[in-house]
Amino acid sequence: MGIIFLAISILSVLVLYISGYTLLFWVALVNLILHLIIGLTIPNIIAMNTMKKHKERVYNLEKIGATDTQVYKVIDEDVEIADEDRNSVPNWIYIFGMLSTSISVILLIIGLSRLKL
Repeated sequence: MGIIFLAISILSVLVLYISGYTLLFWVALVNLILHLIIGLTIPNIIAMNTMKKHKERVYNLEKIGATDTQVYKVIDEDVEIADEDRNSVPNWIYIFGMLSTSISVILLIIGLSRLKL
């Protein structure tokens, strides 16, 4: 779904540029940048929390005196993202994402309705 919403944001910028709406074009461009920032921030927050837990696990192993082999085994394990990590993203970031997507759809509709073919 994220790719579809990104495509809508990009399309709204292009359509408004072609249709000649300068102000709305800049609004759509700023909205696209906001959409990209949000799209990159959410996975980054999730990954930071997951890696923090993984590093704490390694630290605790070293603290109790685990052998290097045991520590390397934990380091080499795949890190799984838990629901707890996904829930660590603040709700206001998701709200901005929904607003950005809604604005993109509205701007795309405006641009398409005024497009002169």
